Amino acid sequence: MRVLFLSLLGLAVTGTLHGQASGYVAADAVFSSRYMWRGLTRASSQVIQPDVYFSLAGPTVSPLGLTIRYPNLTAGGWANYEIGSPDSDEIGQLGTGEKGFGEVNGWIQLAGSLGRVTLSTGWIRYAFRGEATRPDALSSLDDTQEIFARMELDFRSASLAVSWWNDVDRVDGVYWETGFNLRLPLQPIPFPQVPLDPAFAILDLGILAGWNASQTLDAGGGGGHFADEGLTHVQFTASSSVLIGRQLSIEPRLHLQINSDDQARIVSRDVLDPERGAVWWFSITVSLLDILGNGIR
Repeated sequence: MRVLFLSLLGLAVTGTLHGQASGYVAADAVFSSRYMWRGLTRASSQVIQPDVYFSLAGPTVSPLGLTIRYPNLTAGGWANYEIGSPDSDEIGQLGTGEKGFGEVNGWIQLAGSLGRVTLSTGWIRYAFRGEATRPDALSSLDDTQEIFARMELDFRSASLAVSWWNDVDRVDGVYWETGFNLRLPLQPIPFPQVPLDPAFAILDLGILAGWNASQTLDAGGGGGHFADEGLTHVQFTASSSVLIGRQLSIEPRLHLQINSDDQARIVSRDVLDPERGAVWWFSITVSLLDILGNGIR
C-alpha cells in the first residue's frame, strides 16, 4: 500500500484535481432469510443486519486522462440480530430458543483506485454475544480478528475481484474468494411521488468461489472454520438494485450456494437435512448512502 500511495501522490502533482476531500455517514440494513458467512451457516432462520459507517473520501485527479481516486478511509460497525428463536434442529449464534444480537463487529478500511483497478485493505474485529456455557452458541471465546485485502478490476458492465483474509487471532489462517459480476442496466422506473431523479434498476448476476488456504479445523474441532483445504463453496447471486434519487438504494437478492467443504454442508443441526449439498436464501438490502446530506463526491 505504501508503494501505491507514493505512486498516487506523484501522479497527483501533474494531475487535475476534481474535488476536495469530503466525509459522509451512510447506513444500510439487510433482511435475510438466513445468515451465511463465507459458505458457513451462522443462522438458519431470519436475521436483520444493520451497518453504520463513516467515510472520509479523498479527492480525484486525472493525469493524462487516467482517473485516480485517492484512498478513502472508512470505519464502521455491523451487527447480526436473530429475529426468531431457533428450534433444536436449527443453527443460531445464541443457541436454541434464543434471539437477539448474536454478533457485533467493528471494521476499518482504506481503499483507492487507479483507472479500472480498485485496491483496498483493512481490519475487522468479530465479537460474539452468546453464553460460553452453551455448546450450541458462539461466545466471546470465539472472538477473533482479521486483516484483509481486495483487488477489483471494473469494466462498468462487468467486474473481476480477488479477496484475501488472514485471521491473526484465534483461527490464525488464510481464506480467499474469487468472484465475477455482470451488471445489466434496466429501464428507468418512474416514481411520480419522488421529487428527485428517476429510479434506475440494474440486474446484477454474480458467481463467487471460496477457497480455504489454512483456516482448517484441527483434530479436536477447534482453531479453524473448514474441514479441508481447497474449494469450500460456489455461490450464484441475482439481484436488482434500484437507486431512488441519489441517496436511497433498495436491493433484493437471491442466493444459491453449492457446498463443497463438509463444514459448508452443515446448514442445520439435522444431519439428514437434504439441503446439505446446496442451499438457497433471499435478502433485501436498504441503503441510505448519505445520511447527513453532505453529498458524495
